[in-house]
Parts: sequence; C-alpha cells; structure tokens
Amino acid sequence: ARVPPEQALAAADAPSALGYEDINSAGSFKLAADGRRVPIAYSPGERMQIGVPYAKLQAFCTPGSRGWGVRASVPVARGTVVVEVRGRMLSDAEYAEVSDTSYIVSYDDATLALKRAAGENELFFDLREQGNVMRLINDCMEAPNLQLVYHPQPD
Repeated sequence: ARVPPEQALAAADAPSALGYEDINSAGSFKLAADGRRVPIAYSPGERMQIGVPYAKLQAFCTPGSRGWGVRASVPVARGTVVVEVRGRMLSDAEYAEVSDTSYIVSYDDATLALKRAAGENELFFDLREQGNVMRLINDCMEAPNLQLVYHPQPD
C-alpha cells in the first residue's frame, strides 16, 4: 500500500504499510537449518536501554528520492539511544549469497574484525523481510543527527 508523502505512520503501523514483518518486540534471530527462528540471546548486561519509546517513533516519506525516514514525535536528548537494530542475523556465508543488500546493516570494519577473531558468526542484520523501524533510518552526511553505536563493545 502506498502512503501519501505528507502522512506519518506510527512505527508499529509501518510494517503493514511498507511490506515487512515487525520483530521489534521479538528481537533478532538466526535461522536454523530447518528454517526455525533461533532467538539471539543477550545477557542482562548486554541489553540496551532504549530512551525513546517505540510508540513515539514515526515513519514518514522524505522529500526527494531518499524514500522513507524515521522521526521522533518527542524531543530526544543528545546521547539517547533511539532504537536497537533488530532483524535476521546473517553469517559471512549467508551474506555472500545475498544479491540485494539494500536493507542489510553491518558493523563497522574494526568491530567486524573483532567479532570474526572471537569466532562470532552473526555479523549482519538482514532487515529486508523482518526488522523494525531502524530499516527506514537514512544517513545524512550534511547534518548527522544519529550515530550507529555498537553494543556491547567487543573485547
């Protein structure tokens, strides 16, 4: 369904309008060989403290050719965690098989190297079919107002 550009969507309503499954409340997962979703488990110390309620995030059609974006309907203080990336996790081998990487989020090169050295296999977030409103966040080099933070920091 196409939504008029002037209309904003609540984060929870964006998936049905834009054609993806919202897994914000379920969390990230990987697929088992039989196709089952296996949740990615975090220890209590690894869980992020989100400072903006999901209900206060909106998807909106940006001007020009950037497509959809995300905005908050409440003020956000500097340093506040806005949203956690949630989606299907991919290994290097799974990522290598992907032809369209439009909605795939990775770690920065240094963090990827540390995760690989530690033997971690979940390295990419695939938000093409399952994800949360993070999949709509655009980057802006001219006036950056969000920073992608890697949490927890690898050892």
